[in-house]
Amino acid sequence: MYAYADEKDNIVYVDANHNLNFVHIVRNGNSWALKENSFTAIHLGRAVVAHCGGGTCDSVVALNPGSSADDVWFVTQNAVVGVVTAKPEKSSTPN
Repeated sequence: MYAYADEKDNIVYVDANHNLNFVHIVRNGNSWALKENSFTAIHLGRAVVAHCGGGTCDSVVALNPGSSADDVWFVTQNAVVGVVTAKPEKSSTPN
């Protein structure tokens, strides 16, 4: 799993099901905590595996923030490069 913290205090990562996930974090004294019910996700499946037949034929190996606060760049093991404008739908549990 590759992850980074964005400028909106979210941990951004891609899971094994090709979901680009955002979890909001908050400062709690001297430590950080996950904000309750702050999980959001965007499914990247078609972008990640459509070129090779689906399933687990490819996977995200790198994530980077874009020049816009809502852009996330990704690169896959098989050299697919993409950018997502992150306007995720809020959900209470991961997919």
